[in-house]
Amino acid sequence: MIHLMFEDTVPIYLEEESKLYALSVGRGSAYSDSWLWDELQFTNVTANSFTVSAKYTYYSDTVISQSFDIVDAEDGFRICNASETHVS
Repeated sequence: MIHLMFEDTVPIYLEEESKLYALSVGRGSAYSDSWLWDELQFTNVTANSFTVSAKYTYYSDTVISQSFDIVDAEDGFRICNASETHVS
C-alpha cells in the first residue's frame, strides 16, 4: 500500500466530471474492522490540496485516526503526507 500511494504511477484519487473519487484498495489485518465514515473530515481545503481525516476501529476496541494530505499533481490527486494516531 505504501508503495502504491507514494511511488506507483496510479493515483489514489481521480477527478471525473468535477467529482473526486478514491480508488478501491485491498484491506489487510490492520483494517479488520470498519471505518467510521460518519466522522470523515475534510480540512485545509484549497484549489490544489486538502486534508482528509478518518477513524476506524482496530480489532474492535482501539480507535485509530488517520490523516492524509492530498495534492493535485499533473497526473491526478496524490497523497503527499500521512499520519496515524491512536484515539483510544
